Amino acid sequence: MAADEFVPTQGMGGDEFEAFFDALLLRMRFLDVVPHLISHGRHGVSGQKQDGIDFFGEYDDGTTATWQCKDWLGLSETQVGKVIADTAVQADRHVLAFAGIAGAHVRTLINGTPSWQLWDQRDLSNLVRSLPIYQARTLLDHHFGSTARNRFLPLASADVFLGLEQYFEPLLSSGRRFHHSAEVVGRNQVVGELTEAILNPKGPSVVVLDAPGGRGKSRTALEVANSSGGCVTLLLTVSGRVLLRGFSSCVVGGAAR
Repeated sequence: MAADEFVPTQGMGGDEFEAFFDALLLRMRFLDVVPHLISHGRHGVSGQKQDGIDFFGEYDDGTTATWQCKDWLGLSETQVGKVIADTAVQADRHVLAFAGIAGAHVRTLINGTPSWQLWDQRDLSNLVRSLPIYQARTLLDHHFGSTARNRFLPLASADVFLGLEQYFEPLLSSGRRFHHSAEVVGRNQVVGELTEAILNPKGPSVVVLDAPGGRGKSRTALEVANSSGGCVTLLLTVSGRVLLRGFSSCVVGGAAR
């Protein structure tokens, strides 16, 4: 089966496209690029005054960026001009994220506008492919399903890394006798230290938790993932035996994203 060239973003609908793009930005913190994205957040929600943008972010060199998401049937020069004119938030770069394929005339217009960039369906597909495979896999599975993921990124099914949602999903059900949805007790210091180290731009990119079985490594890792709010790779071991090779801390309120 031939791989699909693009992620199937066009026609998702505005809210779902924004959710996909939000998750993509979160995973972009794993990319070893300069400048490196260190934080981003939604700039309000649909129905509120958003000053022409959907997301605002910061890079490790101190520069800032905005992103505006559009899932339209087409993208004209008139529409692009309005997007640029409606953007009232100051930033070092502005990105128009378009769910479809943009025409050459539109790309020329945006590239000729200082501080503006276009990320269309082709660019978004390349960004997804540049992610660590386990990150791309969980992103595609959540928003498009495993069938679409297999068509776009066939190698993801052979990846040895597990996503956080895959590893912890069976343990997050409060209906189980033993589960990880209960309140954490007695781990504040170690969770705080690990979270602080992870959130430090100059801190470690990989954290290793090593302890005998039953000491709470998995629960501590989950709490750190929730507390960090970003993406981090954790390696869980018992007496040198690897239990979990890696996962992304894409969790909010104890529920996998």
